[in-house]
Amino acid sequence: MRGRARTPRPDRVEVTSLEGVSVVVTRSPGQSTELVEAIRTAGGEVVQLPMIDTRLLPDAPEELRARIAAGDGHEWLIVLSPNGARYVVDAFAEQPPQRLAVVGPATARAFVDLGWKVTLRPTEPTAEQLAAELPEEGQAIVAQAVIGRRELRDDLRARGWQVDVIPLYETIAPPNDDAMVERARAADVVVLTSPSAVRNYADAVGTHQLAICIGPTTETEAASLGFATATAAGPTVDALMAQLLTSR
Repeated sequence: MRGRARTPRPDRVEVTSLEGVSVVVTRSPGQSTELVEAIRTAGGEVVQLPMIDTRLLPDAPEELRARIAAGDGHEWLIVLSPNGARYVVDAFAEQPPQRLAVVGPATARAFVDLGWKVTLRPTEPTAEQLAAELPEEGQAIVAQAVIGRRELRDDLRARGWQVDVIPLYETIAPPNDDAMVERARAADVVVLTSPSAVRNYADAVGTHQLAICIGPTTETEAASLGFATATAAGPTVDALMAQLLTSR
């Protein structure tokens, strides 16, 4: 069964309040502060039920440092998530000479907040767009989760790039609090920000709610499991809030 993607009605009156709406936020508290505040400011009730945690692979920092040291400084270091950004920065005393590319604004912000400079952030926050905006050929070191998307790696290799993938961390499902699961089950809508979060939420809570998805990859996974879905215009708090209000 596939979920039903919702699209805004052109004649719909603009809604600016989430009064009376309960929203499940599935990101960890450390990564969802801005979204939680925005929902509460709009009058909504927040149920925080993190669906994703990460765990650094023990040998990953040394492997990444060794690969960086073996390079000539002309490679691109590509990082695909804010979690990856934090693990990369923790692995080095200072930013290495490689040019740094990221996919989306949250990853860029994570690096900037930690004092690193980002060389390239694509005009659209997708791996496909990043590949399109990188040079025609080159070398890349991709630091990502153990189970990470392959599209960027495959696209670059098809163009003749030399690509080394360094698995930095793994994603795990955090323990579920029974009382919070029940609160989540009774909520009106859930915000989902990764395919892993979709699967974990479906297992723990169910698929009966409208899922506001951060992007098309997450939406595809949610729809395949039976959620009714609506997808934000971009991976930002403003876009997620706009979709929440539109789907009110």
